[in-house]
Amino acid sequence: MLEEEWSKKWEELSLVERRAYKDQTKIILEKLEDEGSARRSTASQRQLEVKAKQEEKERKEKEKGPGWYYVVERCKPKTVIEPDSDVLIGNFQLNRCCTI
Repeated sequence: MLEEEWSKKWEELSLVERRAYKDQTKIILEKLEDEGSARRSTASQRQLEVKAKQEEKERKEKEKGPGWYYVVERCKPKTVIEPDSDVLIGNFQLNRCCTI
Protein backbone atom coordinates (compact mmCIF):
# COMPACT_ATOMS: atom_id res chain seq x y z
CA MET A 1 0.00 0.00 0.00
CA LEU A 2 2.76 2.43 0.91
CA GLU A 3 4.72 1.54 -2.19
CA GLU A 4 1.74 2.35 -4.39
CA GLU A 5 1.35 5.73 -2.75
CA TRP A 6 5.05 6.47 -3.10
CA SER A 7 5.11 5.45 -6.75
CA LYS A 8 2.10 7.72 -7.46
CA LYS A 9 3.79 10.64 -5.70
CA TRP A 10 7.03 9.93 -7.59
CA GLU A 11 5.19 10.04 -10.91
CA GLU A 12 3.61 13.35 -9.94
CA LEU A 13 7.02 14.97 -9.43
CA SER A 14 8.46 16.93 -12.30
CA LEU A 15 11.68 15.88 -14.01
CA VAL A 16 13.64 18.66 -12.27
CA GLU A 17 12.44 17.57 -8.84
CA ARG A 18 13.37 13.93 -9.59
CA ARG A 19 16.89 14.94 -10.59
CA ALA A 20 17.26 17.08 -7.47
CA TYR A 21 16.11 14.16 -5.33
CA LYS A 22 18.61 11.80 -6.98
CA ASP A 23 21.43 14.32 -6.57
CA GLN A 24 20.62 14.74 -2.88
CA THR A 25 20.64 10.98 -2.35
CA LYS A 26 24.06 10.71 -4.06
CA ILE A 27 25.49 13.43 -1.81
CA ILE A 28 24.10 11.78 1.31
CA LEU A 29 25.46 8.36 0.29
CA GLU A 30 28.91 9.84 -0.42
CA LYS A 31 28.98 11.44 3.01
CA LEU A 32 28.07 8.14 4.62
CA GLU A 33 30.85 6.37 2.71
CA ASP A 34 33.37 9.03 3.77
CA GLU A 35 32.38 8.64 7.41
CA GLY A 36 32.70 4.88 7.09
CA SER A 37 36.24 5.21 5.79
CA ALA A 38 37.16 7.43 8.74
CA ARG A 39 36.17 4.63 11.09
CA ARG A 40 38.86 2.34 9.76
CA SER A 41 41.78 1.66 11.97
CA THR A 42 45.11 3.25 11.24
CA ALA A 43 46.58 -0.18 10.50
CA SER A 44 44.25 -0.77 7.56
CA GLN A 45 44.91 2.73 6.24
CA ARG A 46 48.64 2.06 6.48
CA GLN A 47 48.20 -1.22 4.62
CA LEU A 48 46.33 0.56 1.86
CA GLU A 49 49.07 3.20 1.61
CA VAL A 50 51.78 0.54 1.43
CA LYS A 51 49.86 -1.35 -1.24
CA ALA A 52 49.35 1.83 -3.29
CA LYS A 53 53.07 2.69 -3.05
CA GLN A 54 54.03 -0.82 -4.09
CA GLU A 55 51.71 -0.73 -7.12
CA GLU A 56 53.10 2.67 -8.12
CA LYS A 57 56.66 1.37 -7.80
CA GLU A 58 55.85 -1.68 -9.96
CA ARG A 59 54.20 0.55 -12.56
CA LYS A 60 57.28 2.81 -12.71
CA GLU A 61 59.58 -0.21 -13.12
CA LYS A 62 57.46 -1.48 -16.02
CA GLU A 63 57.53 1.92 -17.70
CA LYS A 64 61.27 2.30 -17.19
CA GLY A 65 62.22 -0.80 -19.19
CA PRO A 66 65.58 -2.55 -19.13
CA GLY A 67 68.78 -0.74 -18.22
CA TRP A 68 70.65 -2.05 -21.24
CA TYR A 69 69.96 -3.36 -24.73
CA TYR A 70 71.64 -5.82 -27.07
CA VAL A 71 73.10 -4.20 -30.14
CA VAL A 72 73.39 -6.56 -33.06
CA GLU A 73 76.29 -5.78 -35.37
CA ARG A 74 77.73 -7.73 -38.23
CA CYS A 75 81.00 -9.48 -37.61
CA LYS A 76 83.81 -8.92 -40.04
CA PRO A 77 85.57 -12.10 -41.04
CA LYS A 78 89.24 -12.22 -40.07
CA THR A 79 91.62 -12.14 -42.95
CA VAL A 80 94.22 -14.85 -42.54
CA ILE A 81 97.54 -14.20 -44.20
CA GLU A 82 99.30 -17.41 -45.09
CA PRO A 83 103.00 -17.16 -44.41
CA ASP A 84 105.52 -18.01 -47.07
CA SER A 85 107.39 -21.30 -46.76
CA ASP A 86 110.71 -19.41 -46.39
CA VAL A 87 109.53 -17.78 -43.18
CA LEU A 88 108.60 -21.14 -41.60
CA ILE A 89 112.16 -22.50 -41.65
CA GLY A 90 113.36 -20.85 -38.44
CA ASN A 91 110.17 -21.24 -36.40
CA PHE A 92 110.19 -23.94 -33.77
CA GLN A 93 107.54 -24.89 -31.32
CA LEU A 94 108.42 -24.16 -27.73
CA ASN A 95 108.01 -27.72 -26.49
CA ARG A 96 110.33 -30.00 -24.65
CA CYS A 97 112.48 -32.10 -26.89
CA CYS A 98 112.71 -35.03 -24.49
CA THR A 99 110.73 -36.17 -21.51
CA ILE A 100 112.45 -37.68 -18.55
